[in-house]
Amino acid sequence: VKVNLLDDVSSTNTWLREQPPASLCQLAITYWQGAGRVRHVREWLSPPGRQLTFSLRRDVAEGPWRWQGLALAVGVEIAEALQSHGIPAQIKWPNDLWLDGAKLGGILVELDAASDGPSSIIVGVGLNELLTQTERDGLDRPVSDLSAYSTRYSRAQILYELIERLTRLLSEYATLGLPAWVDRWQRLDLLQGREVQFEHAGQPVTGIAQGIDAQGHLCVMTMNGLLRCHSGEVSLGALAGDI
Repeated sequence: VKVNLLDDVSSTNTWLREQPPASLCQLAITYWQGAGRVRHVREWLSPPGRQLTFSLRRDVAEGPWRWQGLALAVGVEIAEALQSHGIPAQIKWPNDLWLDGAKLGGILVELDAASDGPSSIIVGVGLNELLTQTERDGLDRPVSDLSAYSTRYSRAQILYELIERLTRLLSEYATLGLPAWVDRWQRLDLLQGREVQFEHAGQPVTGIAQGIDAQGHLCVMTMNGLLRCHSGEVSLGALAGDI
């Protein structure tokens, strides 16, 4: 892995995308990120020194189809790493990390690829370490951080473990595909058995989440049968037993 330590940067994903292709994985870690992005072009602000923020890039010969569902496998690797330190992280489909009932961080996977290759895959990760109450109050949703568990890990150790896991993932995924991670996902699934709301064919739908299929679609049991959610926002409702 080629490591790039950046004092500050607008976005580690953007910085890596501007680098020339390389035979090794390229890693960008920053102390402060001013314009990080999550899905739907929302900004992901990284307070100086209080968030684990990094991106990994791998350049490969294969086309983009081999990387379908990669963000889901990334979530599994991160949540398992945190759980190994006694941090009860879970995954909220498709690419959020949750802790103690609120969002802990996010994943952004970007592909720059021709239909038959080559491809550049960039995996961006941001995890909250310590948020002030003012920062929490300024957000439109509940958020969590790792501060309550800070005695269970060192920053350097958790970064090393995450990077090691994700580097290995990027070397294996094109061969194994998402099915190798599906069972592990189900054990970490925040939505499993809970009421969710999402949009299907332009209409709001409510149902009970049933995990993911081999393609990474969220399966939801509704009054009209099982539906598969391919993309978009999914909001969390009550526990299934409370409906």
